[in-house]
Amino acid sequence: MTVTSFPRGTRSDVVGLALISRLIILGGMALSDVLIPDHNPGDDVLRFDLRLNGDGGGCIAGDANYGECRRCFCLEGHACDGNWSGSRKQVRRHNPVSKECATSKPWANGAASSPPSFTNNIYSLILKPNTKWDGARFLELAGELGARMPSKSAKEATSEQSFGDSEQAHAFFPLFPLCIRYLALFLLRFVPSLLLPSTFEGVIALAALFINTFCFAVAAIAMYDMTTSVLRRSLEDLKQPEIDRASFLVSALFCFNPASVFFTASYSESLFAALTFGGHALAARGVLSLAVIPWTFATYARSNGTFSSIWILLVGCG
Repeated sequence: MTVTSFPRGTRSDVVGLALISRLIILGGMALSDVLIPDHNPGDDVLRFDLRLNGDGGGCIAGDANYGECRRCFCLEGHACDGNWSGSRKQVRRHNPVSKECATSKPWANGAASSPPSFTNNIYSLILKPNTKWDGARFLELAGELGARMPSKSAKEATSEQSFGDSEQAHAFFPLFPLCIRYLALFLLRFVPSLLLPSTFEGVIALAALFINTFCFAVAAIAMYDMTTSVLRRSLEDLKQPEIDRASFLVSALFCFNPASVFFTASYSESLFAALTFGGHALAARGVLSLAVIPWTFATYARSNGTFSSIWILLVGCG
């Protein structure tokens, strides 16, 4: 297939293609998670428990195994816990072995209104594949206020474990976890609880999925715009329909790239791509001063965002 035989697409077509690709990838992830047994990476690899188990979900770990279900939407020390959302000195990381329910309102009675069990089953099917490997670390950082920097009391209790957790946590930059946290809190405030997962961990994973889907669509549009601007400037004899086809082809290749799964899982790739590609799209239009803004935010998402400074130097020296 040549570029001329490829369909001519617009920005809206790119958005539709990006969303369709995310549905396909998400469905494949859910299916593979059901059919393929989980790999056991060892006890030293963090796992993120959605707690979407038991009758209605929200069971505290260990209770469901004994036929009991002590429902708890918000755990002590999570971002939903009003008692621990104050100053940095008040933040205390909860003990992952002995989890306790948050005592702040409205969680004092254990849980919010629980959605139907089939809703939790659907959420578990969709969200569980997004909590693996590095995704577990990002989600933990989004949910636990003290995960990045354990408090002094936590260090004294389990100094070696807390230091190790904190050291690993600093390898994951803060922008993506912060976006997840505040979108999750936004969903809790403005979306009926019956439409949300029955645990705050589930809401966090859902927020991460929303962010990555939105950012992936933005990245695809930025790729389209960047390609269009570059072709217009470098190939003056190229007609607009051919430019549109080439730009749409580039966006389609991005939407179905071999590493596409990492743009849906709870990783920072989609956010980083949206910011980085957005900056390049602005730079391709000749507004380098505005391109610096998304590039700067990209450095808070991934460490390799600093390489955009090389591009600024090249343009400035050129």
